[in-house]
Amino acid sequence: MGRNLSGKSEPMSTNVERKTVRVNITEIGSVTTCADLTLPHGAGLCIDTVHGPVYLVADSWESLDGWLDAIRLVSKGKSDVLAGIITA
Repeated sequence: MGRNLSGKSEPMSTNVERKTVRVNITEIGSVTTCADLTLPHGAGLCIDTVHGPVYLVADSWESLDGWLDAIRLVSKGKSDVLAGIITA
């Protein structure tokens, strides 16, 4: 069992490919939600950067809200607050 960003337990899927995604905050032009049939099932997020779009898909819209909160904290220079939340 794993935990999603909302803290709820859920079974871990063995079919999910996990990749590390690194986006420099200073290179972000905009962040929007998206629903695109070419993306995997879930809540889609498009981060438009100077190098092109980066797409992330969360398990749920609730989880996506957590990702957006994290992006907002880091973009406001509050990565120490985010680190405290993650390690709590």
